[in-house]
Amino acid sequence: MELGWTITGVGMLVVFSFLVLIVIVMNIMSSVVLKYFPEKEVPVKQNKGKMDNLAEIAAAVAAVQAYSKSS
Repeated sequence: MELGWTITGVGMLVVFSFLVLIVIVMNIMSSVVLKYFPEKEVPVKQNKGKMDNLAEIAAAVAAVQAYSKSS
């Protein structure tokens, strides 16, 4: 019975150590990748006025009306 507990304890310790090692390696890899390959900033398109997105609003309203009629 004692050997079973020893094997279980060693197995759990090995798995836990491996998971901790994976977390450490992934954090290091993430910092290295972000340092040498930073994400490029994409400029955000500025709306010139309220009239620019009327087609999107009309499509959304039509979709809601079609959904509410079918329910």
